[in-house]
Amino acid sequence: MRKNSGRDNKKNKEQIVQSGRVDLKVGYRCTLKDEKTKLVIQARQKMRVFKVDDGIVKDAGIPGKNQVRKCDYLCKMDDLKRGHLIELKGQVIKETSHQLQNTPKIIKEKSNQGALLDGLLRMEAYIVTPHRQKIPDNIDIAKVRLCRLLDSYGTEKVENIFDLLKFVKVHTKLSKSEEKDGVIHCSTKYPLQL
Repeated sequence: MRKNSGRDNKKNKEQIVQSGRVDLKVGYRCTLKDEKTKLVIQARQKMRVFKVDDGIVKDAGIPGKNQVRKCDYLCKMDDLKRGHLIELKGQVIKETSHQLQNTPKIIKEKSNQGALLDGLLRMEAYIVTPHRQKIPDNIDIAKVRLCRLLDSYGTEKVENIFDLLKFVKVHTKLSKSEEKDGVIHCSTKYPLQL
């Protein structure tokens, strides 16, 4: 019987979500990406990661009002009864709030995974951008609306609803993952911990 080398083991601990779903064990990593942004997450808890846009919700070929803007990924922690909506943005951040607001409703109405959002204690949203992207100040009204909606999907009492929305900047080089001025900074080497 062949023993796994450390290199093989590390390779098995990281997965890429391309369509559908990936199950992550504690300590395992997963790469989420679109054409301009790449985010690596590391599971602190066992979780399932679903690709939403053109994954569990497939309306890409449908023109007009039947195609709805939605976020890119959903991370579901069944043991903690938590959901994390993740939107990867290369540029126009102000549209993101609308995409995140639409996503829970779209998952319930246009996918066979609607039950994923039932019985959640807490739902959070992450807006992820490359490190050079500026986060605009003028999204306050949209942020309030989104945070109220996120709060309505969970049954856990939240002291500050703005804690439900996180901004994440992905750097190419970083000496450690940290939160500074309300923004989480991470990299491939130091991933976002969920």
